[in-house]
Amino acid sequence: MDINFLKQLRLLELALLHGSGSRKVAGAVMWFSETAHITLATTRKHKTTMKKLPINEIYSHETSILLEAKKSVGIIHKTGDIDASGDELEMPFRHMLAKRLPLRYYVGHGHIVGSDLSVSPQFDVIIVDSSVTQILYDGKNGTQYFPCESVYAVGEVESSYYKSSKYVQKYTSAVRQVLEDFYREPVLSNYIGNGIELGAGLFVDGARET
Repeated sequence: MDINFLKQLRLLELALLHGSGSRKVAGAVMWFSETAHITLATTRKHKTTMKKLPINEIYSHETSILLEAKKSVGIIHKTGDIDASGDELEMPFRHMLAKRLPLRYYVGHGHIVGSDLSVSPQFDVIIVDSSVTQILYDGKNGTQYFPCESVYAVGEVESSYYKSSKYVQKYTSAVRQVLEDFYREPVLSNYIGNGIELGAGLFVDGARET
């Protein structure tokens, strides 16, 4: 809104407050309405068009990164280094996933550790709540060990699929083992992590103990 428009608005206010007759006030209102219409029309003409985020291009770019990583997997796999070839795709996938999650969540890989210190099979992707507990052990090769209380999800990354390899069966068997053999201590509904509990009458996500 420019300075002239503000001056005109002030003149209208004075006319309404000190006008000596309805004609004077009505004329001031009509004059102001016409002026305001011109001012607003001019403002619309000069309105800057907002730029749009090219979200499709962003996802297309990230997809191309994964596809390039898959090509690299094939090159390294031909040299016989199976472990290194797997890392070529797993690492960019975990990086992409980490960018899509809130900062509270950490994306790693390795093993889950139960309350009796039993260790799960290896998982390519493990999503944990980093505000609950710390990583128990961090190997030099990047393999990590997470307490089961902090784990939200696990996953496997495969660059190819062969029915004879039974990838799905092996993965579901590993997940079933974690669900059946790993024991979680009961957690109060007002517990928010790191040994901190909410006060009386306060509950996490509205949940109440039964």
